[in-house]
Amino acid sequence: MAGPRLPPTITLIPDQLKAMARRVQGSCTKSTTYIGGFITGDLRPMIEWLTSPNNDLDKPFPASTSFLTLTISTLQSDWLSPGNYDPGIAQVLALAEFEAAKKVDPSSEVAKTLRGRGQRFLRVQQEMEPRGKRVAWWERPSGGGMLVLGNGGGNGTVREDYGYLEDFECVFQNELGTDGPALGILVDDDKLSWDTKVKDVIPGFRTQSEELHNSATILDFLSMRSGMQQYNPWLQSQNNIIFPRDDGLKIINSLRQTQPLRQGFQYDNWAYEILSHVFPNIVGSDWGVFCSDHLFKPLNLSRTGSRASALDSMNVARAYTVLDDTTPVTVRDVHLSDQTLMGGAGGVRSCVADLLTYYAAFLDAYADQTSSGKTSTINSPFTQVISTTSAHITIPIRGFENQAYAMGWVKGRLPGPLGVISNNFGNLGSNVPEVGRNGPSIATLNHAGSMAGAMTGVILFPESKSAISVLTNTLGLSNTADTVSQLLTEILFDLPEPHDFVALSETITAAERKSMSRVAEKLDWERTLGTTLRDLQDYVGTYQNTLGTMKIEIMLQKSKLAMRFQDLEEETSGLEHEEHDIFTWHHSRNECARRGRFTN
Repeated sequence: MAGPRLPPTITLIPDQLKAMARRVQGSCTKSTTYIGGFITGDLRPMIEWLTSPNNDLDKPFPASTSFLTLTISTLQSDWLSPGNYDPGIAQVLALAEFEAAKKVDPSSEVAKTLRGRGQRFLRVQQEMEPRGKRVAWWERPSGGGMLVLGNGGGNGTVREDYGYLEDFECVFQNELGTDGPALGILVDDDKLSWDTKVKDVIPGFRTQSEELHNSATILDFLSMRSGMQQYNPWLQSQNNIIFPRDDGLKIINSLRQTQPLRQGFQYDNWAYEILSHVFPNIVGSDWGVFCSDHLFKPLNLSRTGSRASALDSMNVARAYTVLDDTTPVTVRDVHLSDQTLMGGAGGVRSCVADLLTYYAAFLDAYADQTSSGKTSTINSPFTQVISTTSAHITIPIRGFENQAYAMGWVKGRLPGPLGVISNNFGNLGSNVPEVGRNGPSIATLNHAGSMAGAMTGVILFPESKSAISVLTNTLGLSNTADTVSQLLTEILFDLPEPHDFVALSETITAAERKSMSRVAEKLDWERTLGTTLRDLQDYVGTYQNTLGTMKIEIMLQKSKLAMRFQDLEEETSGLEHEEHDIFTWHHSRNECARRGRFTN
Protein backbone atom coordinates (compact mmCIF):
# COMPACT_ATOMS: atom_id res chain seq x y z
CA MET A 1 0.00 0.00 0.00
CA ALA A 2 1.11 3.56 -0.66
CA GLY A 3 0.29 6.95 0.78
CA PRO A 4 1.22 9.09 3.80
CA ARG A 5 -1.07 7.13 6.12
CA LEU A 6 -2.08 3.49 5.85
CA PRO A 7 -5.16 1.82 7.34
CA PRO A 8 -4.69 -0.54 10.32
CA THR A 9 -6.09 -3.45 8.32
CA ILE A 10 -5.91 -4.05 4.59
CA THR A 11 -8.25 -6.27 2.57
CA LEU A 12 -6.63 -7.74 -0.52
CA ILE A 13 -8.43 -9.52 -3.35
CA PRO A 14 -6.19 -12.23 -4.88
CA ASP A 15 -7.77 -12.02 -8.33
CA GLN A 16 -7.20 -8.26 -8.38
CA LEU A 17 -3.53 -8.73 -7.49
CA LYS A 18 -3.14 -11.40 -10.16
CA ALA A 19 -4.72 -9.15 -12.79
CA MET A 20 -2.43 -6.27 -11.83
CA ALA A 21 0.61 -8.55 -11.94
CA ARG A 22 -0.35 -9.83 -15.38
CA ARG A 23 -0.60 -6.25 -16.66
CA VAL A 24 2.89 -5.39 -15.43
CA GLN A 25 4.41 -8.69 -16.49
CA GLY A 26 2.83 -8.49 -19.92
CA SER A 27 4.13 -5.03 -20.71
CA CYS A 28 7.28 -4.46 -18.67
CA THR A 29 9.09 -7.79 -18.42
CA LYS A 30 9.33 -9.01 -22.00
CA SER A 31 13.01 -8.36 -22.59
CA THR A 32 15.83 -10.31 -21.00
CA THR A 33 17.34 -7.12 -19.55
CA TYR A 34 14.26 -5.51 -18.07
CA ILE A 35 14.35 -3.51 -14.87
CA GLY A 36 10.65 -3.77 -14.19
CA GLY A 37 7.53 -1.69 -13.76
CA PHE A 38 4.65 -0.98 -11.44
CA ILE A 39 0.91 -0.39 -11.45
CA THR A 40 -1.38 1.45 -9.06
CA GLY A 41 -4.87 0.71 -7.90
CA ASP A 42 -7.67 3.25 -7.61
CA LEU A 43 -6.31 6.77 -7.07
CA ARG A 44 -9.72 8.45 -6.99
CA PRO A 45 -10.07 8.67 -3.17
CA MET A 46 -6.65 10.27 -2.95
CA ILE A 47 -7.38 12.72 -5.79
CA GLU A 48 -10.79 13.65 -4.32
CA TRP A 49 -9.16 14.49 -0.97
CA LEU A 50 -6.28 16.41 -2.55
CA THR A 51 -8.57 18.51 -4.74
CA SER A 52 -10.85 19.52 -1.88
CA PRO A 53 -9.78 23.12 -1.08
CA ASN A 54 -10.69 22.73 2.60
CA ASN A 55 -8.11 20.02 3.26
CA ASP A 56 -4.64 20.94 4.52
CA LEU A 57 -1.89 19.00 2.73
CA ASP A 58 0.52 19.60 5.63
CA LYS A 59 -1.73 17.86 8.15
CA PRO A 60 -2.22 14.07 8.43
CA PHE A 61 -3.94 12.46 5.48
CA PRO A 62 -6.89 10.14 6.21
CA ALA A 63 -6.11 6.44 5.84
CA SER A 64 -8.88 6.22 3.22
CA THR A 65 -6.60 7.98 0.74
CA SER A 66 -4.09 5.10 0.63
CA PHE A 67 -3.91 3.08 -2.57
CA LEU A 68 -2.60 -0.26 -3.73
CA THR A 69 0.58 -0.58 -5.80
CA LEU A 70 2.21 -3.66 -7.25
CA THR A 71 5.83 -3.82 -8.45
CA ILE A 72 7.68 -6.45 -10.46
CA SER A 73 11.43 -5.88 -10.68
CA THR A 74 14.73 -7.67 -11.09
CA LEU A 75 16.18 -5.39 -8.42
CA GLN A 76 15.59 -5.25 -4.70
CA SER A 77 16.23 -1.85 -3.18
CA ASP A 78 14.70 0.58 -0.74
CA TRP A 79 13.75 2.94 -3.61
CA LEU A 80 11.28 0.40 -4.96
CA SER A 81 8.22 2.01 -3.39
CA PRO A 82 6.90 3.71 -6.55
CA GLY A 83 3.55 4.69 -5.12
CA ASN A 84 5.40 6.98 -2.72
CA TYR A 85 8.66 7.85 -4.47
CA ASP A 86 8.19 7.68 -8.24
CA PRO A 87 7.98 11.15 -9.86
CA GLY A 88 5.20 9.95 -12.13
CA ILE A 89 2.81 9.88 -9.16
CA ALA A 90 3.61 13.50 -8.31
CA GLN A 91 3.01 14.40 -11.97
CA VAL A 92 -0.41 12.71 -12.03
CA LEU A 93 -1.48 14.45 -8.81
CA ALA A 94 -0.29 17.82 -10.13
CA LEU A 95 -2.37 17.41 -13.27
CA ALA A 96 -5.38 16.44 -11.16
CA GLU A 97 -5.02 19.75 -9.26
CA PHE A 98 -4.76 21.73 -12.51
CA GLU A 99 -7.84 19.95 -13.93
CA ALA A 100 -9.81 20.71 -10.77
CA ALA A 101 -8.80 24.38 -11.00
CA LYS A 102 -10.28 24.58 -14.50
CA LYS A 103 -13.73 23.64 -13.17
CA VAL A 104 -14.09 26.71 -10.94
CA ASP A 105 -13.88 30.46 -11.45
CA PRO A 106 -10.24 30.99 -12.57
CA SER A 107 -9.99 34.21 -10.51
CA SER A 108 -11.31 32.62 -7.31
CA GLU A 109 -9.26 31.75 -4.24
CA VAL A 110 -10.19 28.09 -4.74
CA ALA A 111 -8.63 28.09 -8.20
CA LYS A 112 -5.49 29.79 -6.87
CA THR A 113 -5.23 27.20 -4.09
CA LEU A 114 -5.58 24.29 -6.50
CA ARG A 115 -3.06 25.74 -8.95
CA GLY A 116 -0.64 26.33 -6.08
CA ARG A 117 -0.96 22.71 -5.03
CA GLY A 118 -0.33 21.61 -8.60
CA GLN A 119 2.84 23.69 -8.71
CA ARG A 120 3.90 22.23 -5.37
CA PHE A 121 3.61 18.67 -6.69
CA LEU A 122 5.52 19.59 -9.83
CA ARG A 123 8.37 21.09 -7.84
CA VAL A 124 8.50 17.95 -5.72
CA GLN A 125 8.42 15.91 -8.92
CA GLN A 126 11.55 17.71 -10.09
CA GLU A 127 13.35 16.64 -6.90
CA MET A 128 12.22 13.02 -7.25
CA GLU A 129 14.22 10.76 -9.51
CA PRO A 130 13.74 7.00 -9.95
CA ARG A 131 16.66 5.34 -8.16
CA GLY A 132 17.70 8.84 -7.02
CA LYS A 133 16.76 11.21 -4.23
CA ARG A 134 14.31 9.55 -1.86
CA VAL A 135 11.62 12.22 -1.60
CA ALA A 136 7.97 11.33 -1.06
CA TRP A 137 5.45 13.14 -3.22
CA TRP A 138 3.56 14.56 -0.20
CA GLU A 139 6.62 16.34 1.18
CA ARG A 140 7.11 20.06 0.67
CA PRO A 141 9.64 20.96 -2.04
CA SER A 142 13.02 22.03 -0.72
CA GLY A 143 12.92 25.44 -2.43
CA GLY A 144 11.39 27.59 -5.11
CA GLY A 145 12.64 27.97 -8.65
CA MET A 146 11.22 27.86 -12.16
CA LEU A 147 8.29 25.57 -12.77
CA VAL A 148 9.29 23.10 -15.49
CA LEU A 149 7.14 20.25 -16.72
CA GLY A 150 9.34 17.37 -17.79
CA ASN A 151 12.74 17.95 -19.38
CA GLY A 152 13.94 19.75 -22.48
CA GLY A 153 14.67 23.30 -21.37
CA GLY A 154 11.21 23.97 -19.98
CA ASN A 155 9.38 23.00 -23.16
CA GLY A 156 6.32 21.78 -21.27
CA THR A 157 6.28 18.04 -21.94
CA VAL A 158 3.86 16.27 -19.58
CA ARG A 159 4.99 12.93 -18.17
CA GLU A 160 2.36 10.25 -17.69
CA ASP A 161 4.10 6.89 -18.14
CA TYR A 162 4.51 4.54 -15.19
CA GLY A 163 6.87 1.90 -16.50
CA TYR A 164 10.54 1.91 -17.38
CA LEU A 165 11.35 0.32 -20.73
CA GLU A 166 7.82 -0.44 -21.84
CA ASP A 167 6.08 2.90 -21.12
CA PHE A 168 3.45 0.73 -19.44
CA GLU A 169 1.45 0.30 -22.61
CA CYS A 170 0.74 3.98 -23.10
CA VAL A 171 -0.59 4.40 -26.62
CA PHE A 172 0.62 7.27 -28.76
CA GLN A 173 0.17 8.41 -32.30
CA ASN A 174 3.20 7.20 -34.20
CA GLU A 175 4.63 7.08 -37.66
CA LEU A 176 5.61 3.44 -37.47
CA GLY A 177 7.19 3.33 -40.90
CA THR A 178 4.50 1.04 -42.36
CA ASP A 179 4.05 2.49 -45.84
CA GLY A 180 7.32 1.24 -47.30
CA PRO A 181 7.10 -2.28 -45.78
CA ALA A 182 3.41 -2.66 -46.74
CA LEU A 183 4.02 -1.61 -50.34
CA GLY A 184 7.18 -3.72 -50.33
CA ILE A 185 5.03 -6.80 -49.75
CA LEU A 186 2.99 -5.95 -52.85
CA VAL A 187 6.18 -5.42 -54.87
CA ASP A 188 7.66 -8.71 -53.67
CA ASP A 189 4.41 -10.48 -54.62
CA ASP A 190 4.65 -8.96 -58.16
CA LYS A 191 1.39 -7.07 -57.70
CA LEU A 192 3.17 -3.83 -58.61
CA SER A 193 6.69 -2.41 -58.87
CA TRP A 194 8.33 0.66 -57.41
CA ASP A 195 8.17 2.18 -60.88
CA THR A 196 4.47 1.49 -61.33
CA LYS A 197 2.71 4.69 -62.36
CA VAL A 198 0.20 5.84 -59.78
CA LYS A 199 -2.46 6.44 -62.43
CA ASP A 200 -2.29 2.72 -63.31
CA VAL A 201 -3.23 1.56 -59.80
CA ILE A 202 -5.48 4.44 -58.70
CA PRO A 203 -8.04 5.03 -61.49
CA GLY A 204 -9.29 8.26 -59.89
CA PHE A 205 -5.83 9.85 -59.82
CA ARG A 206 -5.94 12.81 -62.24
CA THR A 207 -3.85 15.76 -61.08
CA GLN A 208 -3.72 19.25 -62.56
CA SER A 209 -0.13 18.57 -63.56
CA GLU A 210 0.22 16.47 -66.69
CA GLU A 211 3.71 15.45 -65.63
CA LEU A 212 2.49 14.10 -62.28
CA HIS A 213 -0.50 12.40 -63.84
CA ASN A 214 1.42 10.71 -66.63
CA SER A 215 4.78 9.97 -65.02
CA ALA A 216 4.67 9.94 -61.18
CA THR A 217 5.37 6.52 -59.68
CA ILE A 218 4.87 4.77 -56.36
CA LEU A 219 8.54 5.47 -55.59
CA ASP A 220 8.22 9.18 -56.40
CA PHE A 221 5.57 9.75 -53.75
CA LEU A 222 7.06 7.40 -51.15
CA SER A 223 10.46 9.13 -51.42
CA MET A 224 8.99 12.65 -51.30
CA ARG A 225 10.32 13.71 -54.70
CA SER A 226 7.05 14.26 -56.58
CA GLY A 227 7.17 18.06 -56.23
CA MET A 228 3.43 18.15 -55.49
CA GLN A 229 1.99 21.14 -53.65
CA GLN A 230 1.80 20.99 -49.86
CA TYR A 231 -1.69 21.66 -48.49
CA ASN A 232 -2.24 21.68 -44.73
CA PRO A 233 -5.73 23.06 -43.95
CA TRP A 234 -6.99 19.49 -43.36
CA LEU A 235 -5.91 19.69 -39.69
CA GLN A 236 -7.54 22.32 -37.48
CA SER A 237 -8.47 22.79 -33.80
CA GLN A 238 -8.54 19.90 -31.31
CA ASN A 239 -7.08 17.53 -33.91
CA ASN A 240 -10.15 18.03 -36.11
CA ILE A 241 -9.79 16.60 -39.62
CA ILE A 242 -12.13 18.94 -41.44
CA PHE A 243 -12.35 17.03 -44.73
CA PRO A 244 -14.16 13.70 -45.02
CA ARG A 245 -12.20 10.70 -46.17
CA ASP A 246 -14.14 10.48 -49.42
CA ASP A 247 -12.84 13.90 -50.50
CA GLY A 248 -9.24 12.69 -50.50
CA LEU A 249 -8.73 12.09 -54.21
CA LYS A 250 -10.77 15.14 -55.12
CA ILE A 251 -8.39 17.33 -53.09
CA ILE A 252 -5.30 15.52 -54.39
CA ASN A 253 -6.37 16.12 -57.98
CA SER A 254 -6.69 19.85 -57.28
CA LEU A 255 -3.11 20.24 -56.05
CA ARG A 256 -0.49 21.88 -58.24
CA GLN A 257 3.07 20.85 -58.97
CA THR A 258 5.46 23.28 -57.29
CA GLN A 259 8.78 21.84 -58.47
CA PRO A 260 9.83 19.43 -61.23
CA LEU A 261 9.35 15.71 -60.74
CA ARG A 262 12.36 13.96 -59.14
CA GLN A 263 14.37 17.19 -58.92
CA GLY A 264 14.12 17.94 -55.22
CA PHE A 265 13.01 16.77 -51.78
CA GLN A 266 9.72 18.17 -50.46
CA TYR A 267 8.06 16.43 -47.53
CA ASP A 268 4.32 16.17 -47.97
CA ASN A 269 1.78 14.14 -45.97
CA TRP A 270 -0.49 14.00 -49.00
CA ALA A 271 1.93 11.51 -50.55
CA TYR A 272 0.94 8.99 -47.88
CA GLU A 273 -2.74 9.75 -48.47
CA ILE A 274 -2.24 9.00 -52.17
CA LEU A 275 -0.47 5.70 -51.47
CA SER A 276 -3.19 4.57 -49.07
CA HIS A 277 -5.53 4.43 -52.08
CA VAL A 278 -3.34 1.78 -53.72
CA PHE A 279 -4.43 -1.05 -51.42
CA PRO A 280 -8.19 -1.20 -52.11
CA ASN A 281 -7.47 -1.32 -55.84
CA ILE A 282 -4.75 -3.98 -55.62
CA VAL A 283 -5.75 -6.26 -52.71
CA GLY A 284 -9.36 -5.23 -52.07
CA SER A 285 -8.83 -4.01 -48.50
CA ASP A 286 -7.87 -0.78 -46.76
CA TRP A 287 -4.22 -0.13 -45.96
CA GLY A 288 -4.96 -0.48 -42.25
CA VAL A 289 -6.41 -3.98 -42.61
CA PHE A 290 -3.51 -4.95 -44.86
CA CYS A 291 -0.93 -3.69 -42.34
CA SER A 292 -2.67 -5.48 -39.50
CA ASP A 293 -2.82 -8.80 -41.36
CA HIS A 294 0.66 -8.67 -42.92
CA LEU A 295 2.78 -6.69 -40.41
CA PHE A 296 1.26 -6.34 -36.94
CA LYS A 297 -0.29 -9.77 -36.41
CA PRO A 298 2.73 -11.76 -37.68
CA LEU A 299 4.86 -9.87 -35.13
CA ASN A 300 2.28 -10.33 -32.32
CA LEU A 301 1.96 -6.58 -31.76
CA SER A 302 -0.95 -6.56 -29.35
CA ARG A 303 -1.06 -2.79 -28.81
CA THR A 304 -0.59 -1.60 -32.36
CA GLY A 305 -3.29 -0.79 -34.88
CA SER A 306 -4.85 1.79 -37.16
CA ARG A 307 -8.46 1.62 -36.04
CA ALA A 308 -9.99 4.22 -33.74
CA SER A 309 -11.08 1.29 -31.57
CA ALA A 310 -7.39 0.91 -30.63
CA LEU A 311 -8.12 3.76 -28.21
CA ASP A 312 -10.90 1.83 -26.47
CA SER A 313 -8.75 1.34 -23.39
CA MET A 314 -8.23 3.03 -20.06
CA ASN A 315 -4.51 2.87 -20.69
CA VAL A 316 -4.13 5.65 -23.25
CA ALA A 317 -1.89 8.68 -22.94
CA ARG A 318 -3.84 11.92 -22.82
CA ALA A 319 -2.88 14.62 -25.30
CA TYR A 320 -1.62 18.08 -24.35
CA THR A 321 -0.33 21.32 -25.75
CA VAL A 322 1.36 23.94 -23.57
CA LEU A 323 1.15 27.69 -23.17
CA ASP A 324 4.18 29.97 -23.36
CA ASP A 325 4.68 29.59 -19.60
CA THR A 326 4.58 25.75 -20.00
CA THR A 327 1.13 25.39 -18.41
CA PRO A 328 -0.37 22.20 -19.90
CA VAL A 329 -3.62 22.35 -21.85
CA THR A 330 -5.58 19.17 -22.52
CA VAL A 331 -6.60 18.59 -26.14
CA ARG A 332 -8.67 15.87 -27.74
CA ASP A 333 -6.88 12.74 -28.83
CA VAL A 334 -5.51 12.38 -32.33
CA HIS A 335 -8.31 11.28 -34.67
CA LEU A 336 -6.23 9.84 -37.51
CA SER A 337 -7.03 6.23 -38.39
CA ASP A 338 -7.58 4.05 -41.42
CA GLN A 339 -11.14 5.40 -41.45
CA THR A 340 -10.12 9.05 -41.87
CA LEU A 341 -8.46 11.26 -44.40
CA MET A 342 -4.66 11.28 -43.95
CA GLY A 343 -4.69 8.05 -41.98
CA GLY A 344 -1.84 6.77 -44.12
CA ALA A 345 0.31 9.70 -42.97
CA GLY A 346 0.12 8.85 -39.26
CA GLY A 347 -2.89 6.75 -38.37
CA VAL A 348 -1.05 3.97 -36.55
CA ARG A 349 -1.13 3.88 -32.76
CA SER A 350 1.40 1.89 -30.80
CA CYS A 351 3.49 1.69 -27.63
CA VAL A 352 7.19 1.44 -26.88
CA ALA A 353 7.12 -2.32 -26.25
CA ASP A 354 5.54 -3.05 -29.64
CA LEU A 355 7.75 -0.53 -31.41
CA LEU A 356 10.93 -2.18 -30.16
CA THR A 357 9.64 -5.54 -31.33
CA TYR A 358 8.77 -4.08 -34.72
CA TYR A 359 12.12 -2.32 -35.19
CA ALA A 360 14.09 -5.36 -33.99
CA ALA A 361 12.41 -7.51 -36.65
CA PHE A 362 13.03 -4.82 -39.26
CA LEU A 363 16.72 -4.61 -38.38
CA ASP A 364 17.04 -8.41 -38.50
CA ALA A 365 15.54 -8.38 -41.99
CA TYR A 366 17.87 -5.52 -42.98
CA ALA A 367 20.93 -7.51 -41.87
CA ASP A 368 19.75 -10.67 -43.61
CA GLN A 369 18.83 -9.04 -46.94
CA THR A 370 21.92 -6.84 -47.17
CA SER A 371 24.02 -9.98 -46.54
CA SER A 372 22.14 -12.34 -48.86
CA GLY A 373 21.12 -9.85 -51.54
CA LYS A 374 17.61 -11.31 -51.45
CA THR A 375 14.39 -9.32 -51.13
CA SER A 376 12.80 -11.36 -48.36
CA THR A 377 13.73 -13.01 -45.07
CA ILE A 378 12.44 -16.32 -43.74
CA ASN A 379 9.75 -15.86 -41.03
CA SER A 380 9.80 -12.09 -41.41
CA PRO A 381 7.06 -9.84 -42.81
CA PHE A 382 9.66 -7.35 -44.07
CA THR A 383 10.56 -7.51 -47.75
CA GLN A 384 12.35 -5.22 -50.18
CA VAL A 385 14.34 -3.75 -47.29
CA ILE A 386 17.32 -2.78 -49.44
CA SER A 387 15.06 -0.74 -51.72
CA THR A 388 13.06 0.88 -48.93
CA THR A 389 16.19 2.01 -47.08
CA SER A 390 18.21 3.18 -50.11
CA ALA A 391 18.66 6.90 -50.78
CA HIS A 392 16.30 8.13 -53.51
CA ILE A 393 16.55 11.92 -53.22
CA THR A 394 19.08 14.20 -51.51
CA ILE A 395 17.97 16.39 -48.62
CA PRO A 396 19.98 19.61 -48.99
CA ILE A 397 21.23 20.90 -45.63
CA ARG A 398 23.77 23.68 -45.53
CA GLY A 399 27.05 22.51 -44.02
CA PHE A 400 26.16 18.81 -44.04
CA GLU A 401 26.30 15.97 -46.54
CA ASN A 402 25.05 12.38 -46.58
CA GLN A 403 21.40 13.28 -45.87
CA ALA A 404 18.81 11.71 -48.15
CA TYR A 405 15.27 10.41 -48.09
CA ALA A 406 14.59 6.72 -48.64
CA MET A 407 11.03 5.35 -48.49
CA GLY A 408 9.65 6.70 -45.23
CA TRP A 409 13.12 7.09 -43.70
CA VAL A 410 15.70 9.84 -43.53
CA LYS A 411 18.95 8.09 -44.40
CA GLY A 412 22.13 9.57 -42.97
CA ARG A 413 25.43 8.89 -41.33
CA LEU A 414 27.12 10.15 -38.20
CA PRO A 415 28.87 12.46 -37.68
CA GLY A 416 25.99 14.54 -38.94
CA PRO A 417 22.59 16.00 -38.10
CA LEU A 418 19.56 14.05 -36.89
CA GLY A 419 15.94 15.13 -36.85
CA VAL A 420 16.15 17.08 -40.09
CA ILE A 421 12.38 16.72 -40.67
CA SER A 422 11.50 17.42 -37.05
CA ASN A 423 9.69 20.66 -36.27
CA ASN A 424 12.68 21.56 -34.08
CA PHE A 425 14.91 21.94 -37.11
CA GLY A 426 13.60 25.29 -38.33
CA ASN A 427 13.98 26.86 -34.88
CA LEU A 428 17.64 25.89 -34.52
CA GLY A 429 18.99 28.21 -37.23
CA SER A 430 22.76 27.79 -37.39
CA ASN A 431 22.78 25.78 -34.14
CA VAL A 432 21.97 22.41 -35.73
CA PRO A 433 24.06 19.89 -33.74
CA GLU A 434 26.51 17.63 -35.54
CA VAL A 435 25.88 14.48 -33.54
CA GLY A 436 28.99 12.32 -33.20
CA ARG A 437 31.41 15.05 -34.24
CA ASN A 438 34.95 13.61 -34.44
CA GLY A 439 33.51 10.18 -33.71
CA PRO A 440 33.12 6.96 -35.68
CA SER A 441 31.06 6.68 -38.87
CA ILE A 442 27.63 5.26 -38.00
CA ALA A 443 24.78 4.67 -40.48
CA THR A 444 21.36 5.93 -39.39
CA LEU A 445 17.72 5.71 -40.43
CA ASN A 446 15.45 8.14 -38.61
CA HIS A 447 12.05 9.76 -38.74
CA ALA A 448 9.84 12.10 -36.74
CA GLY A 449 6.07 12.30 -36.38
CA SER A 450 4.04 15.14 -34.93
CA MET A 451 0.44 15.91 -34.11
CA ALA A 452 -1.10 18.06 -31.38
CA GLY A 453 -0.45 15.96 -28.28
CA ALA A 454 1.57 13.19 -29.93
CA MET A 455 5.23 13.57 -30.90
CA THR A 456 7.48 10.71 -31.96
CA GLY A 457 11.12 10.18 -32.79
CA VAL A 458 12.84 7.00 -33.95
CA ILE A 459 16.46 6.38 -34.90
CA LEU A 460 17.68 3.02 -36.19
CA PHE A 461 21.33 2.01 -36.36
CA PRO A 462 21.42 -0.93 -38.81
CA GLU A 463 25.09 -1.79 -38.35
CA SER A 464 24.72 -2.45 -34.62
CA LYS A 465 21.04 -3.50 -34.84
CA SER A 466 20.14 -0.84 -32.29
CA ALA A 467 17.03 1.32 -32.09
CA ILE A 468 15.90 4.38 -30.13
CA SER A 469 12.18 5.14 -29.98
CA VAL A 470 10.82 8.12 -28.04
CA LEU A 471 7.12 8.93 -27.68
CA THR A 472 5.69 11.98 -25.95
CA ASN A 473 2.11 13.07 -25.37
CA THR A 474 2.66 16.82 -25.55
CA LEU A 475 3.04 19.37 -28.32
CA GLY A 476 5.43 21.51 -26.29
CA LEU A 477 7.58 24.50 -27.01
CA SER A 478 10.08 22.09 -28.53
CA ASN A 479 9.90 18.54 -29.81
CA THR A 480 11.21 16.56 -26.85
CA ALA A 481 11.00 13.26 -28.74
CA ASP A 482 13.55 14.65 -31.20
CA THR A 483 16.01 16.10 -28.69
CA VAL A 484 15.82 13.13 -26.32
CA SER A 485 16.40 10.63 -29.15
CA GLN A 486 19.53 12.57 -30.16
CA LEU A 487 20.72 12.72 -26.56
CA LEU A 488 20.22 8.97 -26.21
CA THR A 489 22.21 8.44 -29.40
CA GLU A 490 25.21 10.16 -27.85
CA ILE A 491 24.81 8.06 -24.70
CA LEU A 492 24.27 4.76 -26.54
CA PHE A 493 27.49 5.06 -28.54
CA ASP A 494 29.44 7.09 -25.95
CA LEU A 495 30.13 9.67 -28.65
CA PRO A 496 32.82 12.32 -28.21
CA GLU A 497 32.01 16.02 -27.89
CA PRO A 498 28.45 15.62 -26.54
CA HIS A 499 26.05 18.50 -27.00
CA ASP A 500 24.21 20.55 -24.41
CA PHE A 501 20.68 19.58 -25.37
CA VAL A 502 19.19 21.65 -22.55
CA ALA A 503 20.75 24.77 -24.08
CA LEU A 504 19.62 23.69 -27.56
CA SER A 505 16.08 23.18 -26.24
CA GLU A 506 16.15 26.64 -24.72
CA THR A 507 17.12 28.04 -28.14
CA ILE A 508 14.22 26.18 -29.72
CA THR A 509 11.67 27.23 -27.11
CA ALA A 510 12.73 30.88 -27.30
CA ALA A 511 12.20 30.85 -31.06
CA GLU A 512 8.89 29.01 -30.71
CA ARG A 513 7.53 31.55 -28.22
CA LYS A 514 8.12 34.26 -30.83
CA SER A 515 6.68 32.32 -33.78
CA MET A 516 3.19 33.81 -33.84
CA SER A 517 4.35 37.32 -32.96
CA ARG A 518 6.65 37.17 -35.99
CA VAL A 519 3.59 36.45 -38.13
CA ALA A 520 1.84 39.50 -36.66
CA GLU A 521 4.91 41.65 -37.31
CA LYS A 522 5.04 40.48 -40.93
CA LEU A 523 1.36 41.30 -41.42
CA ASP A 524 1.90 44.78 -39.96
CA TRP A 525 4.92 45.37 -42.18
CA GLU A 526 3.11 44.34 -45.35
CA ARG A 527 -0.12 46.22 -44.62
CA THR A 528 -1.06 49.05 -46.97
CA LEU A 529 -2.10 51.95 -44.76
CA GLY A 530 -5.08 54.16 -45.37
CA THR A 531 -7.33 51.66 -47.20
CA THR A 532 -11.04 51.44 -46.50
CA LEU A 533 -13.44 48.53 -46.31
CA ARG A 534 -17.03 48.11 -47.35
CA ASP A 535 -20.03 47.91 -45.09
CA LEU A 536 -19.46 44.74 -43.04
CA GLN A 537 -22.81 43.32 -44.11
CA ASP A 538 -21.50 43.18 -47.68
CA TYR A 539 -19.01 40.48 -46.68
CA VAL A 540 -21.51 38.28 -44.85
CA GLY A 541 -22.34 35.04 -46.63
CA THR A 542 -21.36 31.45 -47.30
CA TYR A 543 -18.48 30.74 -49.64
CA GLN A 544 -17.38 27.44 -51.16
CA ASN A 545 -14.44 26.42 -53.34
CA THR A 546 -15.05 25.09 -56.84
CA LEU A 547 -14.40 21.51 -55.67
CA GLY A 548 -17.12 21.74 -53.04
CA THR A 549 -14.70 20.51 -50.37
CA MET A 550 -14.25 23.70 -48.34
CA LYS A 551 -17.07 25.80 -46.92
CA ILE A 552 -16.43 29.13 -45.18
CA GLU A 553 -19.17 31.14 -43.52
CA ILE A 554 -18.62 34.85 -42.88
CA MET A 555 -20.88 36.23 -40.18
CA LEU A 556 -21.34 39.21 -37.90
CA GLN A 557 -20.66 38.65 -34.20
CA LYS A 558 -20.99 41.66 -31.89
CA SER A 559 -20.62 44.07 -34.81
CA LYS A 560 -17.43 42.40 -35.99
CA LEU A 561 -16.77 39.88 -38.73
CA ALA A 562 -16.05 36.26 -37.91
CA MET A 563 -15.24 33.23 -40.04
CA ARG A 564 -16.28 29.59 -39.59
CA PHE A 565 -14.91 26.52 -41.40
CA GLN A 566 -17.08 23.59 -42.46
CA ASP A 567 -20.03 24.52 -40.20
CA LEU A 568 -17.89 23.61 -37.15
CA GLU A 569 -18.56 26.01 -34.27
CA GLU A 570 -15.10 25.47 -32.71
CA GLU A 571 -13.51 26.44 -36.05
CA THR A 572 -14.83 29.99 -35.65
CA SER A 573 -12.35 32.88 -35.56
CA GLY A 574 -12.71 36.63 -35.41
CA LEU A 575 -11.49 38.59 -38.44
CA GLU A 576 -9.39 41.74 -38.41
CA HIS A 577 -9.20 44.14 -41.34
CA GLU A 578 -5.79 44.05 -43.02
CA GLU A 579 -6.24 46.21 -46.14
CA HIS A 580 -8.83 46.74 -48.89
CA ASP A 581 -11.03 43.60 -48.85
CA ILE A 582 -8.44 41.48 -47.09
CA PHE A 583 -8.95 40.23 -43.52
CA THR A 584 -6.75 38.16 -41.22
CA TRP A 585 -7.57 35.63 -38.52
CA HIS A 586 -4.27 35.65 -36.68
CA HIS A 587 -4.12 34.15 -33.18
CA SER A 588 -1.44 34.44 -30.52
CA ARG A 589 0.52 31.29 -29.81
CA ASN A 590 -1.25 30.89 -26.45
CA GLU A 591 -4.64 31.13 -28.16
CA CYS A 592 -3.58 28.51 -30.70
CA ALA A 593 -2.48 26.21 -27.87
CA ARG A 594 -5.76 26.71 -25.96
CA ARG A 595 -7.69 25.84 -29.12
CA GLY A 596 -5.65 22.67 -29.57
CA ARG A 597 -4.09 23.83 -32.83
CA PHE A 598 -0.74 22.59 -34.09
CA THR A 599 1.59 25.39 -33.02
CA ASN A 600 5.05 24.35 -34.25
